Amino acid sequence: MKKERPVCPHCGSNQLVADGSLEFDGAAGEWRAGSEIYNESCLCRNCGRSEFNPEWKEHKFTVLTPAHATLDLSDPPPYCSFDVDVDLIEKIKSVREAIQSLALAEASISFGAWWGPETDEYRLQGGALVIASSGSFWASDMRKHESYYIESEVIEVDDLLALWETATTGSVHVLAAHGDEAVELLAEYRTDTIEPPVDDH
Repeated sequence: MKKERPVCPHCGSNQLVADGSLEFDGAAGEWRAGSEIYNESCLCRNCGRSEFNPEWKEHKFTVLTPAHATLDLSDPPPYCSFDVDVDLIEKIKSVREAIQSLALAEASISFGAWWGPETDEYRLQGGALVIASSGSFWASDMRKHESYYIESEVIEVDDLLALWETATTGSVHVLAAHGDEAVELLAEYRTDTIEPPVDDH
């Protein structure tokens, strides 16, 4: 799986169409896409710009999901966020295959999610990504000197893999929340992550 993808230099979308070569496959008896893409032949389906060469960027986006604590008396962070890149996708696929081949109920890997708005305030011990045999996963961590976990909502692996194919590089996607909850979660996340303006004076 390639780490980089072609994106529109104007809007960052990877929804591109380009003119290129075709090669005839005699064994299959059909035309197949060739490897040559003509210069300045791209069209972006997202912003409508045309006649440009794409930029190649590492494909990475952010997932945002509600968070909760496993103990009702605790004060959990409002959300969990984490970056999705090719390395994470490959790890999740590998662990899922191991779970299936070994008939495990679940397995976990070390994982550092961001628990908003201030991860440092929670004094965490080192997180994990838990992948279940049911085909779902969630992020989990534990505060120091506490006996409960903070966890993300459950996300379906297939939903993440489908998003991997369609998401725009650099975008933020809310999973396991819908409607007003998703809108509010995204607004809170954007407020927490906006860089304050730099005063040059």
